[in-house]
Amino acid sequence: MYRILAGCLIGSIILLLGCRPDPATVRPRSEAPKSTAQSREARPPKRHTPEPVRVGEGMPAKRSAPRGEQGELTPEQAARLAWEAIEQSATYSPTLVVWLFDETSSAQNLVSRVTSQLELEYDSWAESGPLNTSSAAAAHRLATAIVGYSDQTRYLLETPSADPDEVVQALKETRIANNSGERLFSALSEVLDKYLPHRPSGGRLLLGIVTDEMGDDWQRVDELVPRLRRESVGVYVIGPPAPFGMVQALRNPPETPPNPLPSADYVAYRQGPETRYVERVISENPLGTFDLSLMDSGFGPFALEWICRASGGAYLAIRPRSLERYRGLQPDVWPSPYAPRFPPAVMQRYLPDYVTEEQYRQLLEQNAAARALHQAAQAGTIRMLQAPQLVFAGKDEAEINRIATVAQQQAALAIRSVDEIYNLLKNGEKDRDNLTSPRWQASFDLAYGQACLAKAQIDSYNSMLARLKRGMKFENPSSTMWVLEPANEFPESLLQNIAQRGQELLKGIQQNHPNTPWALIAEQTLQQPPGWRWTEK
Repeated sequence: MYRILAGCLIGSIILLLGCRPDPATVRPRSEAPKSTAQSREARPPKRHTPEPVRVGEGMPAKRSAPRGEQGELTPEQAARLAWEAIEQSATYSPTLVVWLFDETSSAQNLVSRVTSQLELEYDSWAESGPLNTSSAAAAHRLATAIVGYSDQTRYLLETPSADPDEVVQALKETRIANNSGERLFSALSEVLDKYLPHRPSGGRLLLGIVTDEMGDDWQRVDELVPRLRRESVGVYVIGPPAPFGMVQALRNPPETPPNPLPSADYVAYRQGPETRYVERVISENPLGTFDLSLMDSGFGPFALEWICRASGGAYLAIRPRSLERYRGLQPDVWPSPYAPRFPPAVMQRYLPDYVTEEQYRQLLEQNAAARALHQAAQAGTIRMLQAPQLVFAGKDEAEINRIATVAQQQAALAIRSVDEIYNLLKNGEKDRDNLTSPRWQASFDLAYGQACLAKAQIDSYNSMLARLKRGMKFENPSSTMWVLEPANEFPESLLQNIAQRGQELLKGIQQNHPNTPWALIAEQTLQQPPGWRWTEK
């Protein structure tokens, strides 16, 4: 028992930290398959079979590759981790595994790399066999079926097979579908209907999913989670992490038409969020700061992460090596080496609410702050002043007033956006102290704090321009222009109080939620003074 628990603990750490790739073990998909005899000769020596553990409780470290750096996990490494869970299940009890591969164009590279690694693993399984024996009875402890899906389900290996060579051949038959639909949860439901009756007596059914999206029909997760639990079906997913508080990471995903038209068939590219609904109010960049709109949430897309956790499996998030010196750069791929990441041990305190739609709605009804945050997140982005007019010079007072009027008109658009979100959150503040979840606390405080500072900044800007239009006299006779500079100064006490409230909230996040996305955004937001002062030049 102690050996089992130790293996579980070590395996859990491996899932969080990732492992370093072994390029020599990966065969490119374009390489022609060797004959059966040649492949047997080229196989690596037999590996020690790890001690059996319960699938979903963790995996021993004996066969794992070295740890990756900075959260790195390649598709090949993820495939090896998933395979270890499958192999140990087959060692522990007869196992049927069904692989589901996303056949949409955006997932092509991910699927290709994972299937190439799985070909090696199945080849090795044929050589070593479970329990290091070649007996026919032991070999049949693992059977495999393979499915491809897009908007339809395609069976690549429909009848479960215990023949590794037959499995490897089916792995080579994944292809790109001629459509962009992704009905993953419909495919899961169909697979359960089809293969649960074929589950080995006394054995397990495991599902391995390889995809780069959550699926167009992800809402069906509510009906699938109870079934997965009831039938003790383990789910392992290989895919990208969800972008923090965002539905999609890429501005122009490969499956999105360049000029999409309103259509009932059009579905947005969905890689997140990590929560059932977006719980982050996006704020445009403050002046002079780098872009933190795209960050790693530390979790998989909501529905996929939930089915893994509910079934005792694991979401194996693909991450390239982090380039922290360049964080904040806008990527053209996701997951991005430029996206900030956060310690997994810390983020476990901030688990999303893995609950049904009905339970989530009840949560919102019971707390005004949570409800206000939900409504604010749906309302849109906190508009900030982008490249505002800061220098006001003219041949006479009339020309300066004209320039100030144009600047006020540009600011008016941001004022309306900020006021809507600010008022929603202000109305929910009365219930803030009743939030018990660290995630909800940090999310509400960040949204409200940013809204306070944005309102103070924009309203102060507008008031300063109104003051200019009323007439201001230069103190220095040689001065010819007025310049607005960011400062912690405000034209009226009400705006100063709003700004101070926002700063208190963001400083509280830094103190109470360190090493999290909320703290990083709070730190950046506080770098920009929310008020203004006039200087003459």
